[in-house]
Formats: sequence, C-alpha cells, structure tokens
Amino acid sequence: MRIVLMLFCSIVLASCSSAPAAVDEQAPHFTLSTLTGEELSLADVEGKRVMLNFWATWCAPCREEMPHMQQAYDESDVAIIAINRTDQDYGAQRVQSFVEEFGFTFPIVLDETGEVAKQYGVITIPTTIFIDEAGNVIERISGPVTAEQIDSYMQ
Repeated sequence: MRIVLMLFCSIVLASCSSAPAAVDEQAPHFTLSTLTGEELSLADVEGKRVMLNFWATWCAPCREEMPHMQQAYDESDVAIIAINRTDQDYGAQRVQSFVEEFGFTFPIVLDETGEVAKQYGVITIPTTIFIDEAGNVIERISGPVTAEQIDSYMQ
C-alpha cells in the first residue's frame, strides 16, 4: 500500500512540477479549435497582452467572471482567449449554447484533451494566466478574477 501511494504521489508531483507556465517564463505555444472550427493559436496574438482563461460551463465562478471579461474585451486592446476545458465539460454543443445565451464575443477555444491545461499547469477552474507583449507569463490567478484585477492588468 505504501509503495502504491508513493508511486501515485510521484506521478502527481511530476505532472504538476513539469508545468512550464510559471511566472516570468515564456508562455507555452498552443493551437486549438474555436467553436466555428477555425484554429486559433497563441502566435495569432503575438505582440499583445493576453488574458488566457481556463473555464467550464458548469463552473459558477466562471459564470461570474465572464461578463467582466466581455467588458474588458469590448473596451481594451488586450487579447482575451477563453479556453474551455471540454475534457471536463459537456461537449462543444453545450459550450456553444452557453456562449450564445450570454452573448460572449471574445474568442472561445476548446481544449478537448486537456493538454493545453496541462502545459499551463492548470489544476483548478477557473484559472487565468496573464501574458505580456513579449510572451512571458506575468501572473497566474487560480479562482475567479474580479473586474478590478482585469482592469489592473489592462493598465
């Protein structure tokens, strides 16, 4: 039993500690599909400040923070990419219905395998990663972001 627990802990720690998206490090590259089937890559927003938000439709704090994200998207030049944890959600159709219901217009991409979440070391939903113009991670927030936090980043 002890060996099994040690092995389990080693696997978990190895998967968490290998996440390259630490603050002050280069953000990992990714390309994911949007709800319309187009591809969106982190390289598509190169040279801009970026807000990556990992979320799911069932997540109550995600529902609270997304209107703040929409307002920021409408009022600033910061790129916002909402990465749906489709691997932990109810599928693309549910995501599409959710987006239509709330009228979100910022890019939504689908992390169908959870691989991008792993690259960024995302453990909790929501998690937000702020990236500077040089492509470096400058802040990670586990849990919901407030309008004030988003505004602070925009400045």
